[in-house]
Amino acid sequence: MPIEYTSLQQPLPQLGDLSLILRGDGRPAAIIERTSVNAVPFDEVDETYAAIEGEGDGTLAYWRRAHEWYFRNVLAQLGGELDARTIVLCQVFRVVWPAG
Repeated sequence: MPIEYTSLQQPLPQLGDLSLILRGDGRPAAIIERTSVNAVPFDEVDETYAAIEGEGDGTLAYWRRAHEWYFRNVLAQLGGELDARTIVLCQVFRVVWPAG
């Protein structure tokens, strides 16, 4: 299981979960609903997911570079290490508020 959740004793996100997204000043910006949650090894994240996540230029190469940096830093702080088989959560969501 992803150490980001287990180290903090937080439950893993589930399909249908709602989350409140806050602005920098703490005001609500949106509510999202998870439409997909998949636990996959880092090296099995695919081009489709990288494009859906939409960071950088949307390529898998960019996703891997950016997330390798992120996960290496986070996991080091939590006592873990990143390797090709480290489980990551690939989450997809839809905005349910504000509508439109």
